[in-house]
Amino acid sequence: RITVRAGHAELDAALAGRRFAIGDAFSLVDAMLVVHYRWGNRCGIDMRRDYPNFAALVDGLRAIPAVERVIAREGIQVD
Repeated sequence: RITVRAGHAELDAALAGRRFAIGDAFSLVDAMLVVHYRWGNRCGIDMRRDYPNFAALVDGLRAIPAVERVIAREGIQVD
């Protein structure tokens, strides 16, 4: 049985030092990771503290102008 926290921990380890989740370019996986990161925060998990590699990936993705435009347009708070 896997828990959300265990899944995030496994993902956090896999994301260490990565700019994108898979490959060398932004993909749908990256977009969905931003969503899951946000969901974690909304569920009361301190994603930034508990999963620093995940947070670093999301920070890098948010620096992409198109990603930031979508976040702004949707009016969502990621952290």
